Amino acid sequence: MQNKRHADLTTALFVAIITKMVQPGERFPSAHVLAQQFAVSRAVVREAMHGLELRGMVEVRHGSGSFVLPHSSWDRFDALVVEPLVSSAMALARSVGTRGSLGQVLDAVDRLDLPRRTADEI
Repeated sequence: MQNKRHADLTTALFVAIITKMVQPGERFPSAHVLAQQFAVSRAVVREAMHGLELRGMVEVRHGSGSFVLPHSSWDRFDALVVEPLVSSAMALARSVGTRGSLGQVLDAVDRLDLPRRTADEI
């Protein structure tokens, strides 16, 4: 059950980040507040934050809190990060429906300024 709660909280915090409810540079509420808000233990909150930290989305500063990092630090090869981007790109391509839509999608992804990796780094 804790794994599901951890996954659900990770997704909720991810959504807060990508919808800009919490902006890059801003601090998330404390683990205590998040635990109360989502009816989970502080251990679940710590696990979720650690998962986002591994993805390069947040920086956990012990004693100070968890801060959202800029898109440029995100792991663009992580499924949690990539899936919503791909879904948005597909929706954009379907809505435009022309050969030019691929260029628009690629431009939108480039504007995210995510770190680039070579095949050797994967």
